Order: sequence, then structure tokens, then C-alpha cells
Amino acid sequence: MNLIDDCKAKYIYCIGENPGNWPSEVMGVEGSLVYHVVYRDIAAVVHDCAEQPYNSDDNNKVIDWVLGHQLVVDKACSCYSSVLPFTFNSIVKGKEDLSSHEILVNWLEDNYDNFKLKLGKIKGKKEYSVQLFLDKQVSLSLLQSESDILELQVELLGSAKGKAYFVQEKINKKIGELMANRADSYCRQFYHEISSVVSECKLCKLKQAGRNEIMIINLVCLAGDNEVEVLGDVLEKIKSNDIAIKIKFSGPWPAYSFV
Repeated sequence: MNLIDDCKAKYIYCIGENPGNWPSEVMGVEGSLVYHVVYRDIAAVVHDCAEQPYNSDDNNKVIDWVLGHQLVVDKACSCYSSVLPFTFNSIVKGKEDLSSHEILVNWLEDNYDNFKLKLGKIKGKKEYSVQLFLDKQVSLSLLQSESDILELQVELLGSAKGKAYFVQEKINKKIGELMANRADSYCRQFYHEISSVVSECKLCKLKQAGRNEIMIINLVCLAGDNEVEVLGDVLEKIKSNDIAIKIKFSGPWPAYSFV
């Protein structure tokens, strides 16, 4: 057993199915030589590394590392029939009596059935991000025609200055309620419409949007090529049916959210 090899860890980029000949000069994080470790009809794409995770206070360096990681995963997607991507800094360490290579092979063996199941699930599919926003100004204009708001507007016009302040507060509160109800209704409706045309769909945490927008739904979708075309039609229909809706669509990405 080589003691030098025993001290090395393995940095894992992904696991691929039906490995062929891995290209001999693929460089990954920090210019490390990338290769694959095969077990039966799956393989782990790795490079040799120290046991310590990659860490730096230099944001540009971290960005370079993450980009290097993603480029290797992208390369793997062109070499294997299906790929399970791993997150940045996934490292297998050696032990006193086992090298990191031996531990990695044992891990592939122990989890073979699970990996095959997941690889089959995402085969021929990619991950896509779908975010829908409600334009505050446009939505506010549309809400002005709601009967509850119209009644309060009439009351406001006939109110003395002191009372008018409180009526305006009631209007603002009612608009807030209607806006929240509309956003909730849209979320339920759009989730149903989108999830029905893709293989799998996951709700993600809503993010802070721009000053004039409210994020109403944040999704990641697992979809094949044909499903993506249908998804595009659904999003176009959503957008054309309501001028207050804005859509941000991105992908394809490796299926990080579904493994």
C-alpha cells in the first residue's frame, strides 16, 4: 500500500453512468488533473486533494474554484449517459487502514443501487429555474377597479380632512390584502400549471425582488427536451394572460436539486 496515496483525499465532482474513456487532460479546481474511478457501470469523477476543504477569504478565488467545479461537471455530462452532480467541496478522506481510493470504491459499491435509481430518474433531463414576479405598479393599477377599493375611494372623496386620513389607511390596508391574496392565488395556479408539464417540480424559498416587484413563486424543474418546449408554451401563456406578471427562466443546469 502506498503511504503517500493513503494520505490523499478524493475531491468528487459527480457520479456518471455508462463510463467510456475519460479524457486524459481535463483540469478541475486549482488546475488539478481530473480522472474517474469506475465501479461496474458507474464512475466517480474526482481529483486527488488534501483532506482540508477549499477555503479562502478571496471571493474571486472561490468563484474560480466553483467555476472549475462546474466546468468538470459539464464535461462529464457530455461523457456519460446520466450524471449525478455533487456540490462544491465534496471530499472523501482516507483512514489509517484504508486509502481514499479504497473508501471511494467501497462507497460506490455500498450505494450502487441508490445511485442507479437516481441516475435513471434524471437520465435525459436537466434542471431549470422558473421565477415569477408581480409588478407592483401594474398590479396596483388593476386593483383600483376592485369593488372594495372603489367604495372606499367614494368614501374618501366625501370625507373631511381628518377622516380622510383614516379612509386612506383603510384603502392602503385593503390594497395590501388584495395584493397578498392575488399573489397567493397566482402561486397555487402557476405551480399547478407548471408542475403538470415537467417530470418534477420543487418550490424554493422566495427571494427579495426589485423595488417594484414581488416574487410570487420560485421553482426548480426537472425536465426533458420535449417537456421544456411545453414548459415554454405554458410560461408564454401565463405572461400573455396577465400584464402584471414577469418571468425569469434559466437553464439548463445539471440536476443538483434532484439528487
